[in-house]
Formats: sequence, C-alpha cells, structure tokens
Amino acid sequence: STPNRFLEGPTKFSVGPFLLTRLDTAYIFRSLWSLEDLDFTFLIVVSSIGESRGPSRQLHLQQIHNMENILQVEHLNAEPGARSEGYLSVSEMVDGTQARIPVVLLNGTNPGSTLYLQSVSDGDELNGLAVIRRILHRLDPTRLNGRIIAVLIVNIHAFLDGQSLNPVDGKKMNRCFPGRRNGTSSERIAHHLYQHAIKQADYCIDLHQGGVRPMIDEVRVRADRRKRVHKSCMDLARVFGIGYVLDASGPAGQLARVAPEQGIPTID
Repeated sequence: STPNRFLEGPTKFSVGPFLLTRLDTAYIFRSLWSLEDLDFTFLIVVSSIGESRGPSRQLHLQQIHNMENILQVEHLNAEPGARSEGYLSVSEMVDGTQARIPVVLLNGTNPGSTLYLQSVSDGDELNGLAVIRRILHRLDPTRLNGRIIAVLIVNIHAFLDGQSLNPVDGKKMNRCFPGRRNGTSSERIAHHLYQHAIKQADYCIDLHQGGVRPMIDEVRVRADRRKRVHKSCMDLARVFGIGYVLDASGPAGQLARVAPEQGIPTID
C-alpha cells in the first residue's frame, strides 16, 4: 500500500522483463462500487514482453473494459455480453428463514441505458411475471445495447400467500418506496431493492394489472408535472404504447412517484 500520487487511470512501466500496469484502484473500484477515497495502488503483470503492444495489450484493455462495465446487484454480477440469474435475500419468513426474490441481470455487449423492470408488487398480479420471462427469453445480451435489471417477484410473501397485500405486515408494497432499512417487512424489501437495484437505473417500469378485478388498459405517470423528469415519464409511457396514459400523482410510496424524485423516469 502506497500513497496515491498518480493520475487516475492506467500507468505502465517496466520492471526487468515484465511489463507491469499500475492501476489506480480508485479508477477501478469507483466504477464498480462508488468508493471515493482509495489511496493505494496495486500491480498486475500483463505481459512478459517489454512493450505495450500486441495481443496481450488488447486482452488487458478488454479486461479493464469488462471490469468497468460489470453490472452488479449485490453478489450478482454480469459482464458485458452476459446474463446472470440468482436470488436476493430481502426479508425473513415467519419461521426465520430467509425470504429470497428472483433477479435476472442482462448486460449488453454495447453500452447504453439501464432499464429496471419489476413485477408482482401485488401478490395476485401475475401477468407481469409472464411478461418479464418472455422479454428475457427473447433478448440476447451479446446483441443488446445497455443493461436490464429484472426483479420477477417483488412481494414474495404475498405471492406465496396468493393475495395482494404482504401477510407479514398487511401492507401494500407499492405504498412503501423508497422503504426503510429497519422498517416492516414490506418497507425493508422496498428499501433493499431501491438502494441496490433501482438507483442504478436510467428508466423504471413497474408492471401491474387488475388482479382479479377488471380494469382498462392504461399506463400511469406519477411524476410531478412541474419537474423536467415528467416529460421523460410521459415519453416512456407513450413508447410503452398500450391504451390510455393516466397522468396523476397518486398515493405516496409508489415507485412511479418516488423514483422520478431521483431523476429516474418511471411508469406503472
């Protein structure tokens, strides 16, 4: 560990027969975990050739590119052109075991925006789950521009119980964003997703349906009309392209109302 006295970014130098690349760790880690004050450097041996050209250099640059562009949500990560599936532990079951929700990451080969998708915020609204599964089946990350974070079942307790509200705390999940770290079950799930996944997004789509009740085809915009993000939300709603657009603020705690406050265009 040495004081950081170097310009941000790769710096190359030779030691004997080796070409070493000194990487300012703030340059690497800030891209992955947003750590601001790393003041040490580390060395990576990238070639036994005393020059910085050729296949070894290209491979090294590709590795650095991949590190900078990894899509990561907690322990799940996907390199450019890859897909990753797994579960996030977000709450507890009544017997104390961990409640896990399924998450899929798609990281496109080419750079672009990050889209966050979620479904089953209400435990009896299941159409969104099928929609996300179909989308993920059709997309090839090697041909994708940008990234997708998909949470297939947000309200896992309500889903397992076959009802709209979370049976653990009796709350409606879409009234709990951005959540609370030490709140009720629903508030902790909302906080977990908001902090680790949603805040990475450039756009959010929260898929809903009428549950067992009929409703018209509509897309809802909840953003404050006085703010610039409102136009982006309306554009997103039009691109979504079904039925009517309901432009109304709605109740507090809705993701489509909270995320635009962070500048993230969102519809539900």
